Amino acid sequence: MGIQALHKDFEEAVATVKKLSKDTSLSATIRDSLDICVESYESGITDLNDALTAISTHDTYRLTQMLGAVASYPETCKDAFLEQGEESPLKEVDQKLDILASITVDITILLPGIKLME
Repeated sequence: MGIQALHKDFEEAVATVKKLSKDTSLSATIRDSLDICVESYESGITDLNDALTAISTHDTYRLTQMLGAVASYPETCKDAFLEQGEESPLKEVDQKLDILASITVDITILLPGIKLME
């Protein structure tokens, strides 16, 4: 359920960024950072789909790999703005994704048969 909730939140994040990107008053730097966020969030969706597949095939190693990657995507978005010296308009979105991803990883590693990535 946590993976499905996180998947939904990543989809909502992509929609939010695409809506923001339509603002013609944004600078090129902000637009570039938003593009990086869309790529990161879309990668999160792909990796969450892979995580769901890993669950169905009982591939616990792949599951932890995918969730670990997903947990990094909000940070990638934040960094895109920081590197440009810009304030992120997606702070709340990234914070929500970060918290939910961390909770999902924490719950997953408590499941029987799950080992941390080596």
